[in-house]
Amino acid sequence: MTLTTKKLFIAGVTFLSTVVPLLGTATPSEAFFRRSCQDVYLRVQNETGDSIRVIDLDYWDPSSEIWRSEPVSNETIPDGEPWQEERNLEQVDQMNIKVRVEYRIPDGDDGWSDEIHEEESASAVCNRNSSYTITLE
Repeated sequence: MTLTTKKLFIAGVTFLSTVVPLLGTATPSEAFFRRSCQDVYLRVQNETGDSIRVIDLDYWDPSSEIWRSEPVSNETIPDGEPWQEERNLEQVDQMNIKVRVEYRIPDGDDGWSDEIHEEESASAVCNRNSSYTITLE
């Protein structure tokens, strides 16, 4: 073995002795990529007394400490009505998360306020078929 080959061999052994114990019985894809939390029911109930326009829906990823966005199509929700969908939330399976809705209210001139209002759900562990509801009052 040449000196360079020996260094590469030692580096490889060091890497494997460090990483393999961290993997445990998980496959590499499970160890390095968190799975999505699938078939999650999301509901925003509008009880504000007026229509609202939902402009964004986010969920908290506690591992990365960021809000992850779930795109919505700026839907108008009449008072007393729900907005509801089923989604797959990426990278948060089996994590304690919360959901946040961002919305606008009427501005009085047949338009929508510039101010963005937001409300969060309670925190709960995200599993397949989990449900998160936010009631806006």
